[in-house]
Amino acid sequence: MALWVGMALFIIGVIALTSIFAIHIAGGAPITALYVISLLCPLGLTVAFFTTVLTGGRRRVK
Repeated sequence: MALWVGMALFIIGVIALTSIFAIHIAGGAPITALYVISLLCPLGLTVAFFTTVLTGGRRRVK
């Protein structure tokens, strides 16, 4: 469950970062909320990484 939360936070952060760049290219000024939401990207990456490491999940190779 925590892995899915981490992945969702990461994807939301990437979407926010992409929209910031798209708004800049279009000549506008992004709102502050986009900058705050973009902070979810490293948070999600950290949550997903540590969830995987701490649970000791390993993939079985046949």
